[in-house]
Amino acid sequence: MRRGVILGVFVAVLGVGAYGVFCRALPGGERAMVDGALAAERGRATGSFDPKMSGVCRFSCAAPQAHGERDAMPQPGVANGVLTQCPVSGVVFVVDEQRPRITLVTGDYVVCCDGCAGRLRKNPGRFIHL
Repeated sequence: MRRGVILGVFVAVLGVGAYGVFCRALPGGERAMVDGALAAERGRATGSFDPKMSGVCRFSCAAPQAHGERDAMPQPGVANGVLTQCPVSGVVFVVDEQRPRITLVTGDYVVCCDGCAGRLRKNPGRFIHL
């Protein structure tokens, strides 16, 4: 049991670290995939999700209904009642009035919980291409 937990944590950390290994920096601080994919648009999530919040939010914040990747609307600027992906935890959730909203230079973002809001305020460049 203990080996399984240690292995799971190792794989999660390795997956998050792979983003930095398999991407290269571009002028202006943007990042592009090594295979030649274009750099993400300004204001889009970096995909560098916080593994600690991903585990917690998956069980407490995620949308209960079945959904596909295409069902989640991109941020910034999503409306209430739609599915979107938290830029911090990566979970898909339903946007409503109670969700924390963070205003950055690239737009208004909705996160799934207060924990994710604090992390986004502390280090927005990790989660959003500024």
